[in-house]
Amino acid sequence: MSTVALLQMTSSNDIAVNLETVSEAFRQLADQHPDVNLAMLPENWASYGNRDITRESRQSLEQQQMIMAHVSALARRYRLWLIAGTIPFKNDVTQKPWACCPVFDDSGRRVAEYRKIHLFDAVIADRHNRYRESATYRHGSTLTIVDTPVGRVGLSVCYDLRFAEHYQRLRAMGAEVLVAPAAFTRPTGMAHWELLNRARAVENACYMLAPAQVGTHDDGRQTWGHSMVVEPWGTVQACLSDETGWLLGQIDLTRVHTMRQTMPNQEHRIQARRRSR
Repeated sequence: MSTVALLQMTSSNDIAVNLETVSEAFRQLADQHPDVNLAMLPENWASYGNRDITRESRQSLEQQQMIMAHVSALARRYRLWLIAGTIPFKNDVTQKPWACCPVFDDSGRRVAEYRKIHLFDAVIADRHNRYRESATYRHGSTLTIVDTPVGRVGLSVCYDLRFAEHYQRLRAMGAEVLVAPAAFTRPTGMAHWELLNRARAVENACYMLAPAQVGTHDDGRQTWGHSMVVEPWGTVQACLSDETGWLLGQIDLTRVHTMRQTMPNQEHRIQARRRSR
């Protein structure tokens, strides 16, 4: 049995404030729950609404490197594995960044990363109305799984949740636990957040870990929150509705393997052939 901790927060567009908020959260986590094996941050935790960090500038590169160093230091200081939500990341000034989900081990070493594949370009009935993530970020192209103390983890981010094949491929690669740090809008979250997380868990007989942004942000956008831990049977083990703070859950890999034996749906998958006339 392993313990995981998911941070739900209302990030601002001030990077320094967000870094301090996360640092304080980790101090509290270490004091109150020293047995945690893996911690997770939500999407855009360090720079929600901050456009400067994605611009073509030397400063944006320095900010990204500073954020990476900050979370590496947290993992090292508190001796736990950390899946650090998303951080804008690029290799040079002239390119758009990826929405990068890095994974650090308990020595602070970056051992894996996933670059968000599906970017949120949609029209939503909220104050912001039109979202075009691809105008700011580049599409990733590679699926990532990583061995951690809580099992083999398959990485995804937010909008990826709407693409079942993404998770089927992670399962085929050996994933036992799926993660989806997110910043779901309030309208889409209210309608689909729990539904999608539970579906992805059931389809793949995996745990689903989904830390989220919550509340009203500096630019007026509202995010849904409801960070959750979902078991392989689809039961919501734990959920944090609209408050900020840590959500704790338990991972028992025997439940994953038992369900895969009793409900071996992946072995029953049939690829239908297309009929042409």
